Amino acid sequence: MNLTPSSSAPAGTNTAFYIFLATVILSPLAFWPSPYVALDTVKTILIVVGVLVSAILLGRAAVREGHLTLPPRGLLWTGVLVAISTILSALASTHIGKSFFGQGFEAGTASLILVFLVGAMVAFLAVRGRPERTVVVYLGIVVSFFILYIFQVLRLIFGPGFMDFSILGESTSTIFGNWHSLGAYAVLVMLIVIMAVLILPLSRRLKTAYWLLAILAAVGGLIAYNVRSWQAAAIVLVGMAICLSFEKPRTEGSFFNVFLRHIAWLPLILALIAVLVAWRGADIMGPVVDKLGLEHQEIFLPWQSTLDVTAGVLKDRPILGIGPNRFSQAYVAHKPLAINTTFAWGVEFNSGFGTLPTFVATQGILGAVAWLLFLVSFGISGAFVLRRMHQDPRARFILISSYVSAVFLWVLALIYVPSHTLFLYAFIMTGLWAGSAVGYGLIGSSQISFVSSGQKRTIPIVIMWILIAVGIIWGAWHIKKTVALAYFGSGVRELTVEGHPDVADQKFRTALTLDNSDVYWQARAEAGIVAGITLVGGDQVSAPVVLVTGNGVGLIHALDRPVAD
Repeated sequence: MNLTPSSSAPAGTNTAFYIFLATVILSPLAFWPSPYVALDTVKTILIVVGVLVSAILLGRAAVREGHLTLPPRGLLWTGVLVAISTILSALASTHIGKSFFGQGFEAGTASLILVFLVGAMVAFLAVRGRPERTVVVYLGIVVSFFILYIFQVLRLIFGPGFMDFSILGESTSTIFGNWHSLGAYAVLVMLIVIMAVLILPLSRRLKTAYWLLAILAAVGGLIAYNVRSWQAAAIVLVGMAICLSFEKPRTEGSFFNVFLRHIAWLPLILALIAVLVAWRGADIMGPVVDKLGLEHQEIFLPWQSTLDVTAGVLKDRPILGIGPNRFSQAYVAHKPLAINTTFAWGVEFNSGFGTLPTFVATQGILGAVAWLLFLVSFGISGAFVLRRMHQDPRARFILISSYVSAVFLWVLALIYVPSHTLFLYAFIMTGLWAGSAVGYGLIGSSQISFVSSGQKRTIPIVIMWILIAVGIIWGAWHIKKTVALAYFGSGVRELTVEGHPDVADQKFRTALTLDNSDVYWQARAEAGIVAGITLVGGDQVSAPVVLVTGNGVGLIHALDRPVAD
């Protein structure tokens, strides 16, 4: 069996890989120190530009090389089906602009879902010829996490006012986004490090260092306790313990002794610990969290309520759903009556219980089938590769770790709404696994050839250049929306803090020239009202509608309201 990469990396892909790697490293850390610019806006534009620039460079390199290698057929065609269903659902939406691009920072837009799919393709191409690059990506993910880890520890020691950047008001505030998503990030890092310990032939010193990193990540995951991330970790660790137990060589002896020797005890113990933490972790860590003052509550829509909303949507729009990024409209239209008896009666939920269940309502039956086929194809391909895998520890680590990490993140997306970065990582891990599996010759791939019998094939080349042009326009459109949001945030500051409604109106007008959004029209109307009141009643006026939410959850309250169709 071939254990060396099937081919060397195509010329010209190094720059694309470095940009891709920078995107992976910086997306957890990126922020803008202003309460008037949503944290997710910065992360979104970084992800979009980083992924698209990498894809454009890889496309140009493929044309020069004369061929483009594609992922395994099952993943490729189900991924294409996900992209098509997402586009069709957005086009069928009654608010196409909101479904395609939204306000510029939402994770559920058709544009960002497509960028994530392109990110998986970029990851595949980046490591197909050099699977060892997967380890470099892991290093970037781990380093970014521990930078966040140290930053949060310092804020815990010196208080929430330390390095708050005007956006981190509490000890549980984080530039990663959500406190519980940071906990899920910690569990992901813990899994990657644990798999290195279990699979790689490490020296005693390195093994000790890796265990220390795994323990530190686990402690972070316990303090920023996210029960659903631990549930997902328990699932993948149990599966890993079973797989490694079956891989152990058979021995002679009594059934009981053979059974005991056949078990991979260390993975099993780790799996049982994860099960215990998922079951009783809140009780175990409750006193510690209370002592540190790190209580954090997250409101989410329960499973039953998510199903009720989804059922209501599918009755009206069964095939394509209500449209990407429009779950809040679905919730308002099909709000379960039981919610009115709870403290969340006034909350407008932008997503359901998990990201993938949300897609059933927003993308309909076609989208649900597409996502299901994509995940089933990933599972079948993974089982096929794991059965054929050689004993070379480096190849085993790359393949098992990328597959387990991807499974963990997809399970997490099923039962939770992870941050932009974690959802991006789900696609990236899938691409890393597929690229490594193809690179080690364990699964087949196909190619698009741009040359035939020494002659260039015009149609494939033209299609590739059209896709490159689309990528450039796509990225420019996101940049334009981000600039509009920046002007909008500046206008909000002028209106609510500086008390300059005329200046604010000019900022909102500039935002409108870049992005014709209802929110910006509303902001102009509010600036006009404030200017009129100031003219009549004096200078000290507060804007009653424009409300800054803080910590990057949203830019202003108006952004989280449904826009009338």
